[in-house]
Amino acid sequence: MKSKYLAIGYLLIISIVTLISCSKEEIGSDNNVAYYKFSTDDYSHIPIFTLNQKIVYKNQFEESLKFTVSTINESKILYTVGMGFFTSYAASYFNYDIKQIILSPDNDDNAFPLFPLSYDFRRWPLDLELAKVNYKTLCESSLLGEIILFEKLGNSRWVGYDEYSEVIALEINEVEYENVKVFKSLNSSESNETENITLKVVYYTDRNGVIGFDDVNGKLWRKQ
Repeated sequence: MKSKYLAIGYLLIISIVTLISCSKEEIGSDNNVAYYKFSTDDYSHIPIFTLNQKIVYKNQFEESLKFTVSTINESKILYTVGMGFFTSYAASYFNYDIKQIILSPDNDDNAFPLFPLSYDFRRWPLDLELAKVNYKTLCESSLLGEIILFEKLGNSRWVGYDEYSEVIALEINEVEYENVKVFKSLNSSESNETENITLKVVYYTDRNGVIGFDDVNGKLWRKQ
């Protein structure tokens, strides 16, 4: 498996291919180009949160990580190319739906984590260049998602949605979660201080988001 690296966070890229033949903020929309709109099935793959909801993860040593849902934003956005250094013209190619959910850390000290936990989903064409050429016609598309997990030391890992190791059932606090996708760090069998990877395993469900994770220090964090 080939690994890739980004600057901040632990990125799990979700690519749920569901082909397609609540009110949204419109950001520069254009009715003359195609519109890649969330389908009913897309919403079944996007975690459900409410604004100001409190999320707590606790480990076996009774340590807690606390978050508040600070942002839930769904928008219709116009994809454009242009407005560069040498030109003020921007070409409009298509509209697409995007939904962002941000969980801001509530911890008072500077302990892990330092960064928010966020979810970003969008309906996106499978072939971007083909969609740009056929900008008035809907091309095949899929639901894409990014789950950005906090990393105290700032390094990151890019894992494809189809690269999860297994799907399991997991019981947490007497709640049974089905269809839990298990994502494992590529170097989870050893602690690599040069890469500063602090997360070994992440447990994720479509409707609940991240329900737990294991770090390299043997702490097992679970959603309360």
